[in-house]
Amino acid sequence: MNIDTTTLKLPDECYFQEKLAKSMVVLHFTAGSTAKGAANYWTASKNKVSAPYLLDADGTIYQTYDPAMWSYHLGFKGTWAHDKRSVPIEIVNIGPLVRKGDALYCWVNNFGKKYCDISETDKYVDLGVAEYRGYSYFASFTKPQMDVLPELVSSITDQFKIQKKLPPKESRGAFDIEAFKGWQGIWDHAACRNDKMDVGPAFDWSLLENL
Repeated sequence: MNIDTTTLKLPDECYFQEKLAKSMVVLHFTAGSTAKGAANYWTASKNKVSAPYLLDADGTIYQTYDPAMWSYHLGFKGTWAHDKRSVPIEIVNIGPLVRKGDALYCWVNNFGKKYCDISETDKYVDLGVAEYRGYSYFASFTKPQMDVLPELVSSITDQFKIQKKLPPKESRGAFDIEAFKGWQGIWDHAACRNDKMDVGPAFDWSLLENL
């Protein structure tokens, strides 16, 4: 596994220079189309919202700062304890989509930017009549991303001695803030925020079952 530690290295003001013990890996999607775009946004924002890992669509892993340090990434009200104890991974993915005619559109310009044609079925997941937090279509993760993610997660859990434990199947993607608060292992952003959708229903949790 190759990790690029220089190309998208964040300025010091984008995270806290404090090394801490870790007990959780949290999966996110960027709601964007490139790792560089996410890094540029974090740099410009200067609000210490970021992540130490970005996984681009082509499978490139970027380390933006030392994962023993921390940044805001959860938006927990009243405490930063869970930001401090977790290692976030941001996977490049545009997120929810809206169908208009024979095409799908992403959130840019109020779902005004075309993402793909409905015939390009490899680029999205269709939940059918079911919805996840108000949406039936979600952008697919790429094969290169899913090929390297298990190794990245395994490496992080080994480094910080985090349990390689996934949330129960019935809880994956669900809002369960009380369980999240005490969780030791791997989970996603949506578990602690009912206004968030990442890592979303397009993500295949089974890829992480044999770390």
